[in-house]
Amino acid sequence: MKNKSLPAQYHVRFTGGYILIATLWLLIAHLWMQQDQAIPSWTRLSLDIGFIAASALFGYSLISQLWRQIDLQRGLSRLATRLHQLAINAPPSPRFEQEVCRLAVEEVGLRLAWIGLVDPATQRVVPVARWGPASDYVDVVQIRLNDPDLSRGPTGTSLRLGQPVVAADIATDPRMKPWRDAALPRGLRSSAALPLYIDGRVIGTLNLYAGQPNFFSEPVIDIGMLLAGNLAQIIESRKRATERDAAQAAFQQSEARFRRLAEQAPDIIFRYALAPQPQLDLVNPAVRDILGYEPEHLLAQMPAFSEFIEQPQIEQIERLIAQGRGQILLHTRRSDGQYVWLDVRFVVVDGAMEGIARDVTAQVEAAARLARYELLSTHTRDIVLFIRASDGQILEANTAAERAYGYSRAELCTRTIYDLRAPETRQIVRDQMNQANTQGILFETLHLRRDGSVFPVEVSSIGADIDGERVLLNVVRDITERKKAQAELDLLRTALNASAQAIVITDTNGVIEWANPAFTTLTGYPVAEALGQHTRLLRSGQQDQAFYAAMWAQILSGQPWRGELINRRKDGSLYHEEMTITPVKHDGVIEHFIAAKQDVSERVQREWRQAVIDALGEAMRPAQNRAELALVLVQQLREITQADAVALWRKLDDEWQIEQVCGDLTRFDDLADRLPQWEQQWVGCLLLREPAPAELAPAGEIVIVPFRCVDCAHHHCHAVATLLCVRPISDQIVDLLITAAERVGNALRRTELFEQVQQAHDKLRDAYDATIEGWARALDLRDHETEGHSRRVTELTVRIAERMGFSEEELVHIRRGALLHDIGKMGIPDAILNKPGPLDEREWAIMRTHPTLAVELLRPITFLAPALAIPWCHHEKWDGTGYPRGLRGEEIPLAARIFAVVDVYDALTSDRPYRAAWSPARALAYIREQAGIHFDPQVVEVFLSLSAEDGDMWDGSSKKESNHA
Repeated sequence: MKNKSLPAQYHVRFTGGYILIATLWLLIAHLWMQQDQAIPSWTRLSLDIGFIAASALFGYSLISQLWRQIDLQRGLSRLATRLHQLAINAPPSPRFEQEVCRLAVEEVGLRLAWIGLVDPATQRVVPVARWGPASDYVDVVQIRLNDPDLSRGPTGTSLRLGQPVVAADIATDPRMKPWRDAALPRGLRSSAALPLYIDGRVIGTLNLYAGQPNFFSEPVIDIGMLLAGNLAQIIESRKRATERDAAQAAFQQSEARFRRLAEQAPDIIFRYALAPQPQLDLVNPAVRDILGYEPEHLLAQMPAFSEFIEQPQIEQIERLIAQGRGQILLHTRRSDGQYVWLDVRFVVVDGAMEGIARDVTAQVEAAARLARYELLSTHTRDIVLFIRASDGQILEANTAAERAYGYSRAELCTRTIYDLRAPETRQIVRDQMNQANTQGILFETLHLRRDGSVFPVEVSSIGADIDGERVLLNVVRDITERKKAQAELDLLRTALNASAQAIVITDTNGVIEWANPAFTTLTGYPVAEALGQHTRLLRSGQQDQAFYAAMWAQILSGQPWRGELINRRKDGSLYHEEMTITPVKHDGVIEHFIAAKQDVSERVQREWRQAVIDALGEAMRPAQNRAELALVLVQQLREITQADAVALWRKLDDEWQIEQVCGDLTRFDDLADRLPQWEQQWVGCLLLREPAPAELAPAGEIVIVPFRCVDCAHHHCHAVATLLCVRPISDQIVDLLITAAERVGNALRRTELFEQVQQAHDKLRDAYDATIEGWARALDLRDHETEGHSRRVTELTVRIAERMGFSEEELVHIRRGALLHDIGKMGIPDAILNKPGPLDEREWAIMRTHPTLAVELLRPITFLAPALAIPWCHHEKWDGTGYPRGLRGEEIPLAARIFAVVDVYDALTSDRPYRAAWSPARALAYIREQAGIHFDPQVVEVFLSLSAEDGDMWDGSSKKESNHA
């Protein structure tokens, strides 16, 4: 390019500010020159000095401003000169643009310079070069001309208007708002966007940023525009030169090779360069006939592949290019929008695709059409028959016809349509054929299989001309399953209508679309009145919103919901309903809900009544006696009925007496006299209800519940509950009281009988114990030297057993066993029993039989069976040397081990015919020595600890007193 010097209009200019300063100075000078000569000399001297100082200040300011402008213009001039030099020997882009930005920053003293070019496809400003300490700011800038927000800045405005745009102060300029937060921290205070013009169009901008506000004055902008113009020409000329050289070389290479062949070939011959820039180098005139494009147009501006073919085929072509050659059938779009099929074959040579594209549309479409017809005919589930309209002859049949009728295709083509119709339908075949021939027809009839079976069909028939002959095209559908489904549907509808359970179908919003007659029976709403209504018309308010929200959440998720709720009938009455809601889906989407409803009020009432009665039974079960049972009973009755007071009456000695009260007892003062009157009334009824006295409850009532025992032969009443209710009780509570009365009556009677049996048992047990004690005294009387022995050992044995954790019931049996421990000695002769000296072997043998004699004597007495351990085993020893069975250790019953220690101790501390009594200390020492030999060590330990706690019981004083009694 030629060097362009700065014209006169780009020399130093005086701005409006400078002119204003000069005007003010001239005014001061004029006033100074017109001053009065009569002014004193010292005053005039002061004015002269002030004028000279103002003139000097003005001159300095003017010269400084002029010098800065001259310096800036010199920098711009140097930049223009360097730009010219750079253009002559410029390196390839983008180094050229980068050098331009560097020179602009260094020569003019800027913070940032960058060049942005417009991408025509995306309308985005693409930075191609940058320089300066704030270069990273370019990464923040996002400018798109088709985005109102990102194109309102100086750069976007300059590109749209084609004029230079200056942001004098970035901190206040509203156009810089999207980028201000990024610009200011980088020291950018003012900017200028200079459009790059080429042939009347803007290709980009040169963007300059200074570190001071108001940096870019008009002279600076003017010189900058000159630089931008030179820069645009340099960029465009270099680009065009590069493209021209490449295109010319490719064209010359292609032209010589393919020109003659391409111009004459009926197929498309093409060469498509892949690098460095993808473009069409050669295409012959056949492209005009096949694709509708002029060759010159394609060579000048090749449309994108996506305008010709679909993306999947583009990917296939790319894979074949990578292989270096290929053949592909392309479904290609013509310029008029229609599609053709091209058989494309190519090779990759010298970085370009060279190939031939042949139009095979007719062959492909014919083959596809034939394949579709054959596929449709073969695989369709419907029967397809071509029938001659004149006589009904079958001309063609598909595979479905062979399967349906049981004939082969050849056999079908020898028959007429009459042969396929059931005999009773043949008389109307001709009329149906005539109607099908003229206007088409759809009807249902019966067809006949080869085996003679008949099946229902739906026939669609229409006339058409094929190869000059009138033919009926019949599409026949077997509707056996549809008829069966319709019958099942009718049966199901009948069953639903006859169902005693209410069935409701709603949409997904809960609006009723269908209901059976049982719905009216259940809710009182006629079906016609309920249709179109939301199911909330049945809500009673007994369930909160959370209940319904959970229910809807579950069914909308596709899960069935089952539960119970309280609804309201049309007449306002409430009922318990059991409902199951099932979502109905189609293709995975919920379309309806089916709800099955039934009235379970009686069951709920029955379950509630049973639960209350069971709770009443559970509350009464822990009662140990009638008093406890009566207390629990009145408390439960008051809680169930919410009565003000409840009293339980019992008839004793022909007089009714209060057994237990829950509430104010004084309220029943006057009822004792009235019970005999009411007694005559409840003989034949289950419950009485009498108005309450006005002074007790003006609006209330007294409920009398007689408790009878159904197990009794006479079914008599032996207890009565009176309930004072401040307001009448409900029929539900009345039914509950009647049901509970039988159970309570039986419980009261069983408690009464149990107490009687317990009393009899206690008397019998006392009699048994008295008898046993009599036997023990008799034994003591027989053995004068051991009088009181049985009583003493019994008391001490019971004390030790109690210390070792035996229960009360077990202590009773231990006591009896201890009293009867020597009952077997009744079978020992007195001569042996009372012998004053030691016994010989024979006599000891007889003496050792007394435990066995005790068992033989007591075993027939059933109630004494648990007490046999002591009489039988009290002479067994811990080491196994005892008698009568030689038991060892824990084989000996614990009760017998305890008694053995006590028996030996009492024997040692008692006088015997053959020796004197030992002292307690000596006897205790002996017991201690025999632990683990004769006695159980654990029992000895308890025995000794007990003796230490209660020494006076072991010193023999009580025994002496007993012996002298």
